[in-house]
This record gives sequence, C-alpha cells and structure tokens, in this order.
Amino acid sequence: MLAAADPTKYPEQLRGPHALSTWQVKEVLSGGSTAGAGGTTTAANCTTGFVPATGNLDTVAGVWTGYDSPYRWPTGNLQGRPVGSAKSWQQVADEGRAAYPTQSRVMFKGTSAPACSRFGMTQSFVPFQPNTLADGSPNPRAGLDDAILFGAVKADPGGLPAGTLQYLTFSRFFNVAGSPFRATVHLRGKLAPGNLALTVPPGWTTDGPRQVGRISDTSETTVTFTVTPPADAPVNQNAKISALYTSGNKSGYTDNVVRIVSPVEGRFQRWGNWQEYDEWLAQVAPQATRLGRSAAIQSMGVGPTIDG
Repeated sequence: MLAAADPTKYPEQLRGPHALSTWQVKEVLSGGSTAGAGGTTTAANCTTGFVPATGNLDTVAGVWTGYDSPYRWPTGNLQGRPVGSAKSWQQVADEGRAAYPTQSRVMFKGTSAPACSRFGMTQSFVPFQPNTLADGSPNPRAGLDDAILFGAVKADPGGLPAGTLQYLTFSRFFNVAGSPFRATVHLRGKLAPGNLALTVPPGWTTDGPRQVGRISDTSETTVTFTVTPPADAPVNQNAKISALYTSGNKSGYTDNVVRIVSPVEGRFQRWGNWQEYDEWLAQVAPQATRLGRSAAIQSMGVGPTIDG
C-alpha cells in the first residue's frame, strides 16, 4: 500500500515505454469482518438492509455476482443454457476456480447460483457510507453494489467532490481506560467551510464540534480532538470513533478504531514468523493492528517438551 505512492520504490517501472505511475491507495478491504445479518443473494444491490453483527466494527461492502459477464455459453454446453447467452460473473468465478490442472481440480460443470461477495474495510482515506444511519437503521446507500467504489473511483453520495481525502488517525492505537488521547481528522479537497464532529462510544467524551474554514485540494487540513474513554471501558476490545464533516447539504463520513488494554500487560517474547509479524506491524502497517497482534505459538513435535 505504501509502495504504490512512493516514487523511490521500483523506479524502473516509472519510466520508459508503458511506464506506470504512482497512485494513492484509497481504501483497504482485506482482513476485515463481514459478519452481520440482512441483504440478499438473489438480486442486485445485495447488501441493502445489511447490519453488521454486534462487535463487528468494520464497514461491509457487497457486490452481487449475478450480473451478466461478457463471456457466453458455448455450443453443446452441458448445463443446457441458451447458446450465446451471457454467463453470470458467479459462473465465470466458479469455472475459473476449477481451472487449475496442477492442483488436480476437475472442470466445473454445474450452473452457478448468484451470491453476494462481501468485503470488510480495515482502512480508508476517503469519505464512505457506513452500514447504518445515526438511528441504527440500515443505510440504503451502503447497500448499493457500487458502494465499494464511493470516495475512491466514484464521488461519495454524501456530496463531497470526487478526489476528497478524509480520514482519521490517533495519537496511539492502544489506550487505557480513563486516559485521554488525541484523534485527528485529515481533510483535503475543494471544500467550503463547514462543521466537523466526532461520535464516540457511549460513556466516552470528546470536545467539539469544530468549525472548519475553507479547505484546499493542494494541502492538508487537520483538526485534532481530545477523546477520553471512561474508567470502566472494557479492556481487550476495539472501539469505533467516527467523524462527520458537513457543509450545507453536503457531508463526508469516516471512522477508525482504537483498542483499550490493561494499564500493565505482559507478553511472551515473540520469535520466528511471529516476531517478523510484530515488526511488520510496528514498522510498515500499524493500521493492521486492529486485526490483532501475534499469538505466542511455537511448533512442537509429538513427545518432546519445550522449556518456557
């Protein structure tokens, strides 16, 4: 993700014939949870009515796989489909999964039923549509099949112009109940003056809302809030904080999570792959910490013992 925007990475690919160009990742939809209820597998806009499960703090986007693809049913197909008619994208996917002779897979000869492929978002640098509205009801805009593109490829329907950056960072990810930390909203784009407010979990406190002046698309504007979790905030749990920017009838939403931990904790020394994973979290992808830290695990054969 970082290398895509770094011109010093693989510079030979940025010059000469067919040269590539750097680009900024707008959303990360990998590793997040898609747990929840609602939606359908039989019609377009298949995430309409979907509500994430209690405890699932990831925004979920879905895409219906029943749309027609450009691939056609051939003469003599065993499924009995009309020759020359379009295969669904689910059909194409299922056939493609079976097309690995080196893994001893056999040809898929069935007829695929449409599904709803869902993705849990773990990071965003652009405004997007949350699964639920402020009253807890499903957000119809988040149920659209192209919601996964909002803010990135398509302008977010909240009304902020295409190309707007809006994201939330914290002074630290791991926090202790009762101890304040800083939450910073980052904004960039051709935005008129507006209002910026945070929403925090029940029992938490924050300052604001704040009035924000005109925002430029050539430099970043940051607004910092102080957030304090209550003294009895549950430990070893993530907590979601969201930020809403409004200007007239236009708005942009973003969110992120922090984790409440014990004031003092001990962890076994990591080694091998687990140590490398923790180093990767700390040095390359700290946002992935929301998915969990490494476990203290070591392989052991049957019979031997390992000194602790």
